Amino acid sequence: MSENENKDEFIQSVNKEVEKVAQRGECGEDVVESRKEAIMEILNISAKNQRLYFIIRSIIMGLISASVTFSIVLYFSSINFLQTVVLGIFLFIFSLITSRLLDREILLLSKKIVKYLERHKKLKKFILDNF
Repeated sequence: MSENENKDEFIQSVNKEVEKVAQRGECGEDVVESRKEAIMEILNISAKNQRLYFIIRSIIMGLISASVTFSIVLYFSSINFLQTVVLGIFLFIFSLITSRLLDREILLLSKKIVKYLERHKKLKKFILDNF
């Protein structure tokens, strides 16, 4: 693994969990199956967390675009179809650049939201199932 991957918290946490499973000193078919199930559970949890982070980042990008669109429409009182198309393209690029520039802050916000969702299982399940 490269040095950057070792600094990633997600990879570190998955690595710790895999090491815990691998360090069990037992042998046998049942133990191997239980280890496989544990590793699959870890991968399942990580995939769900990645989906949550993606959903949260998309919502933040949408909110950035919506707030800028709202302020432009408020300023000009109305916009036509062509202006809407140009504005949509511009705002997508703008929100993408903004989300990349504020990546660390968005990641911290996403972690707080994920921690909140850990306490509210039904809401987390609803988000994962419907978005």
